Amino acid sequence: MAAAIATLLIVVVVVLLGTGTNDFAAADDSPGYVCNGEQYKADMGPAFEACVRSLAGVVSQATGRVTEGECGVDPPTVVFYGRAFCDSRVTDWDCILCQREIAPWLLHPFCTGTVGSTLYYTNCEVRYEIYPF
Repeated sequence: MAAAIATLLIVVVVVLLGTGTNDFAAADDSPGYVCNGEQYKADMGPAFEACVRSLAGVVSQATGRVTEGECGVDPPTVVFYGRAFCDSRVTDWDCILCQREIAPWLLHPFCTGTVGSTLYYTNCEVRYEIYPF
């Protein structure tokens, strides 16, 4: 009985901790996400989507622990702010790799139509909003 419990405990720990092959990604390599519930106006859609693509381009070229950018959606009324950064526990190089890995996911329609979103892996995240943060 004790051996069966010990085996079950080991299996649970291995499942919870994963295999450790990718420190940043979820099991299917897609990031977690949180959407800002506010929707942008329909006529702002093309400009807003262009800003998201621009941020994805900037983050995909990350060279440091923090990558930031801003873009005018409807200047000067609406400005789009973006920021990617990492957990302090990862090396600078792993941080850059994590940002570059998460960048293409900005183009995935997780939060279509919302004015903001945060995409995250275990050690890095990228966020955009229509206000500075």
